[in-house]
Amino acid sequence: MLRKIFIIALMSICVAGAYAQEKSDKKAKAKRDTQSESTAEYAMAMKALTDTSFIVGFDKVYYNDGGSSFLNSRTNFLSVNGNHGTLQLIVDPSVFGNNGLGGVTVDGNISDIKTQTNKRGVTNYRMNLNGHSISCNITISIAPGSHEVRTEIVTTFEGNRISLDGILTPYVSTNIQKGRAE
Repeated sequence: MLRKIFIIALMSICVAGAYAQEKSDKKAKAKRDTQSESTAEYAMAMKALTDTSFIVGFDKVYYNDGGSSFLNSRTNFLSVNGNHGTLQLIVDPSVFGNNGLGGVTVDGNISDIKTQTNKRGVTNYRMNLNGHSISCNITISIAPGSHEVRTEIVTTFEGNRISLDGILTPYVSTNIQKGRAE
C-alpha cells in the first residue's frame, strides 16, 4: 500500500514538472518572438531614418505645464520624404484650424540632418524644418530595440517647445489623413 502511494506521488511530481517545463518553454518562446519582432521593427525604423523617408505618428503630447493628452496618430504626424517634410498637429479637434481637420498642417524643407548615438544606444536624429509658416528644430530619439520614439519640436523664433510620443514607420507603410497645408 505504501509502495502504491509512493509511486502515485512520484508520478504526480513528474507530471507537474513536465507541465511546469512546458509552461516555461511557452513563456520563453513568446518572449523570443516579441524580441525578434521588436528587433525587426527597430531595424525598419533605423533604415527609414537613414533613407530619410519616414512618418512618425504621434499618439501622445506632453504640455509645458506637465500635463499630457492622447492623440490620433492618423491625423497627428511628422512626415519626411527626402528633403520635404510635413508636420500636422490636431490637439483639440473641437477648435477650428486652418487645415480643415481642426488643427495645423505645415509643409517645409528638411535641412541640417544630424544623427548621434549616445553610450546607452539611444539614437538622436536632429533636423530643421523650414517653410512658409514654420521654422523649427526637431529631435527624434529612438531607443535600441524599439520603434517607439520621443520627438521634441522647438520653434526657432519663439523657442516654444512641444514633446510628443509616437511610432516611427517607413514612409510607404502608413495610413495618415493629411489636411490642407498653410
